[in-house]
Amino acid sequence: MVMNVGRAVPGVEERADEAAEAACKLADAVTPDAWSPAAVEDAAEAIEILAGALGQISPDAARILAAIPAVTAELRQRLLQTEPPAAAVPAPRRGRRRGLGQGWKGVRLPQ
Repeated sequence: MVMNVGRAVPGVEERADEAAEAACKLADAVTPDAWSPAAVEDAAEAIEILAGALGQISPDAARILAAIPAVTAELRQRLLQTEPPAAAVPAPRRGRRRGLGQGWKGVRLPQ
């Protein structure tokens, strides 16, 4: 589906250009060994912020970019060896609960 975008409001094109220029400068400056934990965190946060801004264009754009927070969380987890967020950890599965059988009403304790 084609998303129509119109003319940018004042300042948006300039800020988008600045963000792209900063990303290019960063990409030109880094090597695999150049990253610190803070730099990884800052770059991942920038990706999330830009994806969120682009997601405001339309519901379709938001749906397309909805995976970005999970992807950057996994990136942080793998690169920074952090624990996954609590929501990402699946709850332990419980076995199917069985009843007491036909006709059983439970155990009555003396009072």
